[in-house]
This record gives sequence, C-alpha cells and structure tokens, in this order.
Amino acid sequence: ETIVKTEPAAIAEKPTVCATLTLDSGCEWESGMALGDHFFPGSYQLHHGVAGLHLTDGTKLFVEGPAGFEIRTSRYVVLTSGRVLAEVSEEAVGFRLETPTTSVVDVGTAFEVSVDSAGGSELEVIEGAVTLLPSDSAVDVNPPLIFSGDVRTIAGTDSAVTGKQAGSGFHRRLDELLRSQPDTELIAYDGFDADSADNGYIDSGRGWQSPWLLGWR
Repeated sequence: ETIVKTEPAAIAEKPTVCATLTLDSGCEWESGMALGDHFFPGSYQLHHGVAGLHLTDGTKLFVEGPAGFEIRTSRYVVLTSGRVLAEVSEEAVGFRLETPTTSVVDVGTAFEVSVDSAGGSELEVIEGAVTLLPSDSAVDVNPPLIFSGDVRTIAGTDSAVTGKQAGSGFHRRLDELLRSQPDTELIAYDGFDADSADNGYIDSGRGWQSPWLLGWR
C-alpha cells in the first residue's frame, strides 16, 4: 500500500487593518465603503463627501472629496488629490503624509494638506509643527520646520507663504460638521470576526478607550 503525504493547505493571512471609517457625511466611495468598514493597505477614491478615518495608532484622518489617497501603513499615507486634515496621536509622532511634491512629517500636531488638479501641494499647520522632506526621500540631515499658523505652498523642502488667512480652511467646515453630528455617532466597531490571536484586529481597537469623534482638537 502506498501512502501519499499531503502538505497542509497554507492559511491565508488577513491583511493588516490600518484604519476604520468612523465618520460618513454624504460619502460616495469608488470601492463602496460604509461606516464601520476597515481600511487595508491600498488605494482609495472618495468621489464626494467628508470621511473620518481612525487609524490603528490613534491618528484621526479627515478626508474631503473628491480625493484620492493610498494607505501604506497606519503611519504612512499618500495623498494624490483632494484635501485631508490629520490630527496625529502622541503614539504616532512621525506620521508621514506624502503628496506629489513633498512629504509632510508630523512632530506632534494637527495639520491640513491639499493637492490640486495640477499636483501642487498646500499645507496649513493648525497646531504644533511639521517637517518637510522631498517626496522621494526617507531622511534629511536638517529638514525645515513649519509652525502653527502658517499656510504655505510646498515642494520638497521649499515652501512659500500663500498670504491666505489661517483658520479659514477645511478644518473650520469640519468643526461645524462635527458639531452637527448626533450624540449617537459611532465610537467603536467590531465585526466579531476575529479570534484572540488576531492581533491586527485587537490593535485596531486602541481608540476604543475613548470616543473617536470629539472634534479635531
């Protein structure tokens, strides 16, 4: 009798959860995202509306459509078009938001970045400070710092003051939107499809210790 040994089938690993959709204000996604859905590494298109993403390290990322972005990790997002506001958690200092012209690296702050149809990038630092790096650079010996209250066009490590008034951008509209949200807004979401060994899903609940949408401040 011949005994044939078969190897056990490989168990497919679940992709890493990078964020959860916790705010949906009139959103229309190319991929059909819905409130409570997870974001994995990959590209996303928001046709219109305002979306709030809670990243697994605690950072809040608000996106105003139309916008296109790629999530590489929970600390590294590429904005190809549209506008985002990032409120970076203490655990995620060093969070990187890349545009076609620049990488904006957080050093403990809230900031807003937009990319226009021509690929030009604009930055407003709302709180704290950020550093600027060329979009193709991982390190820089002495990257420049941009501080709160500045509104600038950015390209690589170069920037220029736009003359626009600070505080008149997306975050003002976002504040009004968040104040209008019902008290029953989503605080946490669990799909109940993870087991005790599924660290990706467990880690994605770091923000469950407190409400996720208390405004961007």
